[in-house]
Amino acid sequence: MPPTDGAGLVRWALRQERRRIVVGALTGIVWMGGLALIPVVVGRAIDGAVDDGSGAEIGRWAAIVALIVVVSAAAGAIRHRIAMLLFANTGWRVEQALTRRIHDPRGGAARAPGDSLAMATTDAERIGGIADLMCRGSGAIVTFVGIGALMILTSPLLGIIVLVGLPATLFALVPLWPRAERRAAEQRAQLAAATSTATDTIAGLRTVRGLGAEQVARSWFASSSAAVERAGVDMARVLGAWFALSAAVPSLFLALVLWVGGNLAIDGDLTPGEVVAFTGLATFLTIPLQTISELAVTWAAGLASARQIGAALATPPAVDESSDAASSGDAGGLALVGVSTDGLEGLDLTVGADEVLGVACDDQSSALALAELLARRRDPDDGYVTLGGTDLRSLPLGELRSRILVDDAGDPWIRSGTVAQNLSLGGGERSAVGEREHLDALHRAAMTELLEEPSPLSVRIGGRGLRLSGGQRQRLAIARAIRRDPPALVLADPTSALDALTEAEVSRSLVATRRGRCTVLATTSPTLLAACDRVALIADRRCVDSGHHAELLARRPEYAALIGVTP
Repeated sequence: MPPTDGAGLVRWALRQERRRIVVGALTGIVWMGGLALIPVVVGRAIDGAVDDGSGAEIGRWAAIVALIVVVSAAAGAIRHRIAMLLFANTGWRVEQALTRRIHDPRGGAARAPGDSLAMATTDAERIGGIADLMCRGSGAIVTFVGIGALMILTSPLLGIIVLVGLPATLFALVPLWPRAERRAAEQRAQLAAATSTATDTIAGLRTVRGLGAEQVARSWFASSSAAVERAGVDMARVLGAWFALSAAVPSLFLALVLWVGGNLAIDGDLTPGEVVAFTGLATFLTIPLQTISELAVTWAAGLASARQIGAALATPPAVDESSDAASSGDAGGLALVGVSTDGLEGLDLTVGADEVLGVACDDQSSALALAELLARRRDPDDGYVTLGGTDLRSLPLGELRSRILVDDAGDPWIRSGTVAQNLSLGGGERSAVGEREHLDALHRAAMTELLEEPSPLSVRIGGRGLRLSGGQRQRLAIARAIRRDPPALVLADPTSALDALTEAEVSRSLVATRRGRCTVLATTSPTLLAACDRVALIADRRCVDSGHHAELLARRPEYAALIGVTP
């Protein structure tokens, strides 16, 4: 598990690529050091030509310059390749750690889709950007120090000016670092919000069109996009000031070096070649200085992103998995004993191993809490839930999820791709037998219009099933559950989007398919409840029996016939 603090996460990500960073840093030093040597060699060539008085000396130094250029170009190519690998691998490693945490069966790290997407893409890439700059940054720092040492050996005064000027130049940029980090965090938050808005709009595009609310949806996205733009402009202002200073301060520093070097040449303390070398080196100094300032900007942005990812990694699990977990054997029935949590209070409810139970709730929060507990996405504050007499908290989560399938069929998750790919989420293999079982599941879910297609399993249903109607998406989710055929099945509002005739057909088929298996159908549909073996009513956060139905039946008289009570 990587560290969850921002700086620790960045160090962890870089440490995983330390060998490649070392090689990249060495090639970066050779690349930038070679560029820095060119004005030195040119200066030596000029002095040699003046002393020798012939072109032979210039030819020898020209060959040296050509060799330096070739070596520097080769090192630069290798450095660039390694930097790109560092960028991709480091970002991928952080993204992988984040994905593992979000997909942890113990839960707790779920975020809004836009926020999760922003962390897995933009934030991970910013951390990768730090690794990318490690190569150039190392070359810039070493080259700058080397130039300073060379200048001290050649001219102590100029060398001291350079070595004192470097900290002064960096110090001039320090006040902008915290501001750049804050602006980067704000821009990232606004981008995540805009992504969430876009995701929600696309997911609800059918509803938006049905309501004729396209203009409202556009205004939402325009507003969120404007917020991203404002945050981006604020970030650009800080970056503009940053790069302006990173260009202006080194330029002033260069002017100082040239002025001092020129005076030393006039006094005869420097040769013509040394003047040329110092001029070239002073000009070259702007490259490592700008690289160092870029490294600081990238670090600020990457650190802000690392803190966001670290916060997600640090989120405690919603449930704990027992270290001495044991197999439960046969699935058996479900039981909630004295369960209290958000939406439920002292609930006692039993579902037989061979029973199809309909559960009607007078409050949506109670139905949601029931599904969360049975899926063990959370644990009750009081009481306990059992499967076959075994407390769910003592079962391995992998085994639990294979024995109990809980699906929000009222608003099902449908992946992009084909019908077969969605049904295969239920465990269907790619074979003739698997295809027959897929088709049988579609038939049991009354997907008549789909079965009339020449190749129903190959029909592409679009992103999140947008090519399907709401009722078709629900029936596909029911078919997926039937195809999975778990020992215990819990479906929430599986027929809420179906018309009366289709709902009656699906209700009969679903209950007949599940008869003899532990099944919970949380619904307010009288048609589906009528098909169940037994009906439980949850009112005021508790399960009520036939002697305490008066208040609930006063609000929902359509349930009276189902439980044999006169309202």
